[in-house]
This record gives sequence, C-alpha cells and structure tokens, in this order.
Amino acid sequence: MFRANKWQDKVRSDGSWSGKLPNPGKKYFLKLAAQSVRAVNAQRDEKGINFARKAMIRCGLAKDIDGHWHVSQLSKELQMIVQKYPEHFAGTPVPDSAGPASEIRDISSDVDARGILL
Repeated sequence: MFRANKWQDKVRSDGSWSGKLPNPGKKYFLKLAAQSVRAVNAQRDEKGINFARKAMIRCGLAKDIDGHWHVSQLSKELQMIVQKYPEHFAGTPVPDSAGPASEIRDISSDVDARGILL
C-alpha cells in the first residue's frame, strides 16, 4: 500500500489529516496469516522434519516418524505417571475417592486468627 502511495491524506473537516495507511481489511490479514503459517511449516530440520511436527512429537501429541505412538515420546514426568498407574493408562476408570484430592485435610484448625499457619 505504501508503495502504491495509498496514504489517507484527505483533509478532515477540522483541517487536519492523519497521513496513515488505510485498514486493508480482514481478507488481507487472513491471507497474511496463511502465508506466514506456510512459511513456518516449510522450515525443516536436518532430517527433513518440519518443526511443527517435531514439536508435536516431542510433546507426545503426535505419532512418530514411523506412524506409531510410544510412551517414550512423553516427558519423563508423564512416563513416570504411566509406570506408576499402568492399569489406569490402559483404560481402567479412576475412582472418585482416589488421588491427592482425597488426602487433603481441613487445616482451618491449624490457622490462628490472623490466618498464619501454626
């Protein structure tokens, strides 16, 4: 737009003018976003994998290069949870009373009038 000299240089009723570029509209920004996404998705590592797919694989959100999903794709913390609760990972429902929430106790009696833990 600036190359085409499309400045908003019409004089306003108060005698001033902005000199800014006009708003190109929603269609322009949607095209710009699509071009940007295509450019990012075209970026590849040394093995030819695009970075979006590689990030999904590392987060455990996608299948690996061979088209299979493995527990080893998860973070170490999530792998430990899977090892600790294999039956639930396999699909057994978790009872409502299970887990850390059932171990929480009321500590209101352990707090003084100012809210400080005794």
